Amino acid sequence: DVSKMAFDDYRLAIGQAGGVAGGLGFAFEDLNVALAATAPLFASGSDAGTSFKTFLTSLSGNSQEAKETIAALGLRFFDAQGNARGLSEIAEELRTKLVGLNDASKQDVLKTIFGTDAIRTAIGLMNMGAKGIDEMRKSIDRICRSSSGKCSCPCSPR
Repeated sequence: DVSKMAFDDYRLAIGQAGGVAGGLGFAFEDLNVALAATAPLFASGSDAGTSFKTFLTSLSGNSQEAKETIAALGLRFFDAQGNARGLSEIAEELRTKLVGLNDASKQDVLKTIFGTDAIRTAIGLMNMGAKGIDEMRKSIDRICRSSSGKCSCPCSPR
């Protein structure tokens, strides 16, 4: 079990987040990994999908205070061309830039940037960092390939 999310929960999560993730240029594989990685933080797939959708739409800052907080911490969620960075990079950015803050400060920063709906996704990704996200991606690929030796999942570009 790579993720605690059952198929029906997965369906609901995709329904909530899939259109936004795709529309913002996130790979379907990153959506899968994010949902699997953060599933333990949620009671339902719909809740996980809604949180991830809100997380994605908050990366550019939904308020002046959020934009100022992102800038003050030197968080870079987008590349020089304005394209969103990959999931591993975003998770690592959160992990490394917030590592020195105490719990109360982390909570304030994450709530300011992401709001109360997406804070659980932000915390889950921050706690995993790039290493945890990459390990989750490898676990999903391993399971996908276990039945036939090659990956036929829609989540994998390989």
